[in-house]
Amino acid sequence: MRRRLRLVLTDACNFQCPCCYNEGNRTRNTQREMNCDKILLLVSKIKDYVDYVILTGGEPLLYSHFNELVVGLNNLGVRVQLTTNGSLLNALVEQPDILSKISWINVSFDKFDPFSFRYNAKTSETMFKKVVGNIKKLSQLHSDVTLNTVYDDKISKEDIVKLIDFCENSKVKTIKFIPF
Repeated sequence: MRRRLRLVLTDACNFQCPCCYNEGNRTRNTQREMNCDKILLLVSKIKDYVDYVILTGGEPLLYSHFNELVVGLNNLGVRVQLTTNGSLLNALVEQPDILSKISWINVSFDKFDPFSFRYNAKTSETMFKKVVGNIKKLSQLHSDVTLNTVYDDKISKEDIVKLIDFCENSKVKTIKFIPF
């Protein structure tokens, strides 16, 4: 049995996806962030009882101590999984020392065309291209990238084929479909 600890680092997010429990709290309230030292202390006490730690949010890459936390978890010998919306991965891929300390990366990617993506995430028109580019770049540098895709009864066969083609062309090995 895989034992995992899921840490919601912050409630801040730059998207407003309807399927997210957080529903896009765009305010960056650092008082709602978990304290890095307290996280590391907690994990040091239970590290023998968990297989890995999942860093999530909101958008965990908005967490002000993200790099420090990843390094600290790595120093404790704990494997790290990141679940992100993909919008800020460009900064992470520019830091290979941090990227190498993350064992798995899940990118939430729910819509397969720019219009639907923009409408769903309530974000800018250019964000779809940015996230797609970030996923492509990440999958060239990291061997374990998964796309998490929330689906409902409106998902079409064409959407699924587009996603599969995208994953094959981007070297993303896994698609995880999650019902909404």
